[in-house]
Amino acid sequence: MIRLVSLFFALVVCSNALSVGTYNVENLFDDIEQGREYREYIPQNKHGWDRAMAQKKLSNTAYAINEMDVEILGIQEIENEALLAKLAHETNFPYYAFAISRGAPSGVGLLSKYPIRYSKPITSPQSRVRASLHVKLDIHGDELEIIVVHWPSLKNPNHFREAAARAIEPVMQKMKEGIVMGDFNDPFSSKSIASKIWAPLETYEGWFDPWMGVYPRWSHDFFGDKKALDRMLLSEGLFDGKGLDFVCGSFGPLMKKPFMKDGSPYRWQITDRGKGKHTGEGYSDHLPLVLELSKEPFECKAKKANIKELFSLKTKSANIQINKAIVLYNHNEGMVIGDKSGSIYVYKPGFSLPVGTMVDLHVSALDKFFGMCEIRALHVTKKYAKKGDYKALMLDASRLKDARGGDVLSYVEGVVKKGKLHTKYGTIDLHVKPGFPKPKENHMLTLERVRVGEYRGRVELILEERE
Repeated sequence: MIRLVSLFFALVVCSNALSVGTYNVENLFDDIEQGREYREYIPQNKHGWDRAMAQKKLSNTAYAINEMDVEILGIQEIENEALLAKLAHETNFPYYAFAISRGAPSGVGLLSKYPIRYSKPITSPQSRVRASLHVKLDIHGDELEIIVVHWPSLKNPNHFREAAARAIEPVMQKMKEGIVMGDFNDPFSSKSIASKIWAPLETYEGWFDPWMGVYPRWSHDFFGDKKALDRMLLSEGLFDGKGLDFVCGSFGPLMKKPFMKDGSPYRWQITDRGKGKHTGEGYSDHLPLVLELSKEPFECKAKKANIKELFSLKTKSANIQINKAIVLYNHNEGMVIGDKSGSIYVYKPGFSLPVGTMVDLHVSALDKFFGMCEIRALHVTKKYAKKGDYKALMLDASRLKDARGGDVLSYVEGVVKKGKLHTKYGTIDLHVKPGFPKPKENHMLTLERVRVGEYRGRVELILEERE
């Protein structure tokens, strides 16, 4: 049962921006055995979980939350409502709400500096799907809706996460100004469950995923395998210039102390790789995510540039608007976009656009991969109904010597010799990706719409499966 409780009355100071966050606090349990705990959190056993250790975990979590300095916070992996009440007290949040599935070891919650006017669990008939929490907040007269989720872990098949998404879908359809946030256990990609159900997530229409504009893009590190499991999806009402709006550039993971140590989340420490005793140190195996909302109308101010100018930027971070770019090429890891000034490769943008699509783009991050300039983070600010002439932006084989990483050749042919393609316009290296048939030695090879890459200063043709 969910109850809406006010711990004490507090004056909420009006400010220009409203800070919102989500945090998987990693197994926040009390010291009272209820029969649903993980074995490491059963009191008085070999792992050393007792009242003092439970209080230390609570205190560490409270300290981390205070360092976040947010006004609204979604919480995952907290055992019960009584523990959430203690956490709210230690972090000076006057309002909270909680949801848990029957028999689950932990649930989800929301801490707020603003009054909670409505709170209800969202459940699924699937037994492995945890309850989500739907909350309506009063932000100085504006209503902000939030759904806090904790989807089934990655060890479960995808259909369980899809069931979790389907459970909240009816509520999402009615939300005007809203955020769906939490531990999705659904790694950011164009093939994710979230993308499957709510795409396009790269535009302001429907639901927008602000991870699109962030690089590096991760919130969880499993022995070096870094993924963006935690997410915050924003409704289109947060971009319409009315009520509350998203503050452009405000979203991101908190990659700093105390949340990080040695390049990874500073998780709660248990010796012997999680099989030994609690040490009382650390916080969580997830990084918190934060963003800001404001009464000011949404606007993303950016410098206008063409694609050629991207290659001369000296920093990885960017704030560039590219207008009327056209998709020349698409494959499972990225795409090539171009305009009259040139073309550039976009690596794992988190979405896919058909060849010929014309778009305006906001570019926020670039990087070099063994010398090749690539876009690493961008989102779409406008899609045009008219298709662009992508063929006009490709290079002819006669310009082979001018080609650089990010270009696309419309047509080229030559003889394969020792990993190179020998054409009448010159010789170029071949890089064959896994799954693509290896060209036969001393045979003629004809390629249409082939991507140009670059590796340590050497230009090469990339042979790969295209979409």
